[in-house]
Amino acid sequence: MSVRVGVAPGSWTWKGGGPFFFRFVEACEAQGWDSIWLSDRLISERPSLEPVTALAAVAACTKRMKFGTSVIALPLRNPVVLARELATVDFLSGGRLLPAVGLGGEDEREYEATGTTRRERSGRTDEAIGLLRRLWGGEDGVTHHGRFYHCSGVTIEPNSAARGRLPIWIGGRTGICSLQRRIWT
Repeated sequence: MSVRVGVAPGSWTWKGGGPFFFRFVEACEAQGWDSIWLSDRLISERPSLEPVTALAAVAACTKRMKFGTSVIALPLRNPVVLARELATVDFLSGGRLLPAVGLGGEDEREYEATGTTRRERSGRTDEAIGLLRRLWGGEDGVTHHGRFYHCSGVTIEPNSAARGRLPIWIGGRTGICSLQRRIWT
């Protein structure tokens, strides 16, 4: 059995700006951390980086370390755009991306800002996961007309380095426990 340890910096003041972030990431890789995880908060009292953009930067300044979202608020995002963004980061990093998704937080302002509602978040998440799997599965011309998302003839190229095997991790919490599991696409 092997045990791997990652780091999740969470929200911080970013007083050192971009150079501080890059020094932090490079130090994590140099010290042998397995992975780095960035949170997704559209609206927050504490500053945080947009995770997909920041993970692209992590990919560019590391060689070995894996990285992921902890967790990305899937119902707040368009799954076709997100599939392309994450496939690109995974492709450019040589397959080091570990995308983790969740239902999102409780702040109604995040749902309002993205044109969604909190009561639809579980249905949106379920539908988006299925669509992500199809888009990453190497299928040409994906057409999907669901309850929340619609697309016709979409092909993601370049696709992820895993080409149809990019794992989707699902994370969440309740008042009494935490859940995180890995689902292979």
